[in-house]
Amino acid sequence: MWNLAFSPRLGKGHHNHGGGFGYAPTADAYAAMIQCFGVAKDDASMLAALLELCAAPGLDGGPEGIVDVAAKHLSLSIGRADDAFFVLQKMHAAHQQQVAAAAAQAEAQQQQIRQEAEEVAVGRDANNAEADADDASSSHDGATAAPEAEVAAEPSTSASSSAPPLRAVHVTALNAVIRACALQGSLERAFATFDSLSDFGLEPNERTFAGLLQACANSSSKGNQNAGVAAALLEEMKSRYDLEPGPAEYHWATLALAQGGHWKEAEDLIERASYRGFAMSVTRLQLAHVKLNLRDIGGAEALVKEVHESGARLPAPLLNRLKVARENSAGSGSSTKFQK
Repeated sequence: MWNLAFSPRLGKGHHNHGGGFGYAPTADAYAAMIQCFGVAKDDASMLAALLELCAAPGLDGGPEGIVDVAAKHLSLSIGRADDAFFVLQKMHAAHQQQVAAAAAQAEAQQQQIRQEAEEVAVGRDANNAEADADDASSSHDGATAAPEAEVAAEPSTSASSSAPPLRAVHVTALNAVIRACALQGSLERAFATFDSLSDFGLEPNERTFAGLLQACANSSSKGNQNAGVAAALLEEMKSRYDLEPGPAEYHWATLALAQGGHWKEAEDLIERASYRGFAMSVTRLQLAHVKLNLRDIGGAEALVKEVHESGARLPAPLLNRLKVARENSAGSGSSTKFQK
């Protein structure tokens, strides 16, 4: 198994990195372990495996959906999401302590080397004064001084490697907590986690904003207010962090705007995303559901027609909702038919 610090299941400090089998673990192997730990409700191990995945060379943080896998497990209860955040705080504190201890040890080693070098130099000068040694003797003393300093440094190297390094908390782990809060519809807790990034010495990435925007869309208590927050987040991505919104960010921001009643702004956002080459069919289908919730059958049919004409497959549940809505409408509704 891997170095899963703070893992109650595997034991703190246990590390093998798959070396016993002669190969490094793959992204799929990490993803499988994250899923297994999540099912077992061993969230400390799940987060530790996620941090290992983020630190693994050549894996680029794993597959796109790995944050969603962890977030879905954490979202099953408010307590799990909150406890996960506290686990990450403990991991960060332990890592900081280890870094500080390593820095202090390195400084002590350098101080010892300098002190021994000074003692050698003083002894050499005393010998030179007493024996009136020539340059050759002085060169000989200098040649023997350096190895002594090197010998003093050797034991410290093995001492510093006795304890396995703890993983630094990566923004991906906090993104999983933010996404869990979003799945629970808890905008306040999502932003509280976002505000804590600086405490970890981290900055947000695109996935961070995707989670916040999802929280805006899923938190229905303040629809109009959340729409304004979503628009501000898109602006902050670019102006403050120099991040460009991707399909996920456009998707959740559009839903937040629509649920806040800002349909014109939502349509403009879809057009902007489409202009950048992002397929927004899923977003349009989601908006059709929103329209049906508002009993706007014509608006839902118009959105479904756009998706149908683009060649995308239409989901049967949405078509069934449209059919039922037409049947229940009192003499209104379109007769437009779509192929499944």
